[in-house]
Amino acid sequence: MRKFIVVVTLLTLPWNARAADNPDWAYPVNPPPAQLDNVTLKSLPGSTKQYTQAQIDDSLNPPDWYPDEHPPLPPVVASGGTRPGSPAAYAI
Repeated sequence: MRKFIVVVTLLTLPWNARAADNPDWAYPVNPPPAQLDNVTLKSLPGSTKQYTQAQIDDSLNPPDWYPDEHPPLPPVVASGGTRPGSPAAYAI
């Protein structure tokens, strides 16, 4: 019985080694990021401001579509503070 188990184990080793390769379905390739439009201006109803898609998608500098409807924003809210990785982000 022990010989049978050893033989079966040895016969399945090539199959196990093949299964250890990275299967394509487990690691999908992300497409390259699309270039953001820096030319076409967009606006919202009732707003006099216009922004490009690149400005709209900037998470650390969000657009203020209606600046007259609220008091001035604190700098950390208006610009998101410092960008990660910048020297100012690690200043004490």
